Amino acid sequence: MQQGLNLEGKNARMALACGYSGELLRFLRHRVGSPDDASDLHQETFVRLAGGDATPIRDFRAYVFRVARNLSADFLRAERRRRDRFVAEIPENLAADQVSPERALLDKAELNHLLGALSTLPERQRVALLLYRLEGLSLKEIGVRLGVSESMACRYVAAALGHCAGVLER
Repeated sequence: MQQGLNLEGKNARMALACGYSGELLRFLRHRVGSPDDASDLHQETFVRLAGGDATPIRDFRAYVFRVARNLSADFLRAERRRRDRFVAEIPENLAADQVSPERALLDKAELNHLLGALSTLPERQRVALLLYRLEGLSLKEIGVRLGVSESMACRYVAAALGHCAGVLER
């Protein structure tokens, strides 16, 4: 019994456990790091307390926190297993810094081919395409920069894309 309260009924236990709610939530946040996961574990702690038997408990606060600690330990173990399984499934050759020499050579050749295609474009089309693709400007912004209408900027970009696609297909 704690502080002369009758803790033998489930309702009385739940009322007392609610008094620890804020402290318990902070404890779980510290243990698991995620506010959402801590909230789920907080709720699960109360579910476990509500479903427990009615045997007398000497130190109810310690009991509540032991239930929460056990649930958080189970949760963290499960998270570690999920993370380890996920990491194990990642192919080793997925890393971006592991480009094969063949791929690097092909990429370099394709880049040179594209630069050649760009160099054969009329200047306004080339500038419009670079502003559109590299700087991410809108067609309206490109039109302002080039001193033309938005529809003309659209024609420049479309013509440049068509030209480059045709050169790269050859």
